Amino acid sequence: MKRKQMKKITALLTAAVLSLGILAGCGTQNAEREPAKEEPTKEEAVAEKAETIKASGEETVKITFWSHFGGDDGKYLNNMVAEYQALHPEVEIEHLEVTNEDYYTKFKTGIASGEGPDVSTGDANRLVEFKAAGLVEDITPYTEDAGVDWNSYNQNVLGTCTVDGEHLAIPLSSYVTIMFANKTLLEEAGMLRLNENGAIDFGSSPEEFIAFLEEYEEKKPDGIYTIVGGTTMDDPYRLWWSFYGQTGERLLNEEGTATNINSENSKKALKLTASLTEKGLWPANIEDSDQVFLANKAAFYVSGNWWVGAATEAGMDFIAMPIPQVYDEPSAWGGTHVFYLNPRPGQTEEQKIEAVKFANWMACNSAEWTKGGHIPANNNVLESEEYKALEHRETYEMVNTYMMDLPAVDNVNAIVEVFRNNIPLAFNGASPVEDVLADCEQQINALLQ
Repeated sequence: MKRKQMKKITALLTAAVLSLGILAGCGTQNAEREPAKEEPTKEEAVAEKAETIKASGEETVKITFWSHFGGDDGKYLNNMVAEYQALHPEVEIEHLEVTNEDYYTKFKTGIASGEGPDVSTGDANRLVEFKAAGLVEDITPYTEDAGVDWNSYNQNVLGTCTVDGEHLAIPLSSYVTIMFANKTLLEEAGMLRLNENGAIDFGSSPEEFIAFLEEYEEKKPDGIYTIVGGTTMDDPYRLWWSFYGQTGERLLNEEGTATNINSENSKKALKLTASLTEKGLWPANIEDSDQVFLANKAAFYVSGNWWVGAATEAGMDFIAMPIPQVYDEPSAWGGTHVFYLNPRPGQTEEQKIEAVKFANWMACNSAEWTKGGHIPANNNVLESEEYKALEHRETYEMVNTYMMDLPAVDNVNAIVEVFRNNIPLAFNGASPVEDVLADCEQQINALLQ
């Protein structure tokens, strides 16, 4: 539908409402008041709006939306898309779900062939790469018409969406590595020691952290593990990355031309991570660690905040909390789910505005999305009663303010693969820490050339 025509319809409806209000105000004070009419439900209001649009005979604006979420995440996102579509019948959302590991490959191919989306989901750390390839557009020119208020977003998270002063994405939520604690098992061991934030009090040093786990290892009953999690690919490197970030050091030098991964800070962070398996606190060859934790067979579980929803639905008595801070500053591996504005041949100005308006609405109304455990990027959602009513969020939501994403460079995906292939070797005792980090240094510096 043409925007001017839509505004005309809205103006006529508004004028009618105002006229009714004026007429009501003109009655005498002694006149018998009409009984108050019940406010229409949201469904009734949406249906009435849809009929108004339909009666106008105008065409809708069509935007194509691609997403890459599966499982419960996909379910929550689809619920939001359906609500937006119901509330905005003047816009037609064509939603394509690409929920496999080939998402970014199809994403690039689709845009290059002219068959890509107007708006899409993705990760903030891809923005430098995508900007250089012309796969995303600056949202700034459309923010006013779309009603975007950048001040309503968490500024730490919003910063990951900006490249060279351009807003290249609208942030939806943060995902971070966190730790889960089984309250029942810790109570039985007399070790449910909580800090002022409601999380387990591990102390404030690597030594105190390990000492706590070793104490539980001595007290736990047979058949129970102290801490579980994945031992290949992601979990080991994400835990090391969290500890490494806590040292205050960053992966690349200021110019982005070389890596600091083989530093003393990185070595001590990886040695701490590897000590968990070396001391027998974290079994190295366990499968389905999430199911082990759900079966009340482990006191602690390392995963992501996206797992909170599943644990809640399972009825567990648990605490979701940040990775313990054992070095100088809080930090945790994480990233930002975002909405990109994408270029497409024949795309109109109106479609761009509607695409940004859609993305902003999704971020500003993401309480449904946060049911899975994600931390909303929009402060209004974070402070809403709907979000606050969700269980197990208050102990880790502060991670949003200090989560540390991967460096936004052209070849970030290749750097991640270096981590995934090498860090677990130290974690599982297959190679010494020094050798693993030396290999990582060589491989990453080659990628930066």
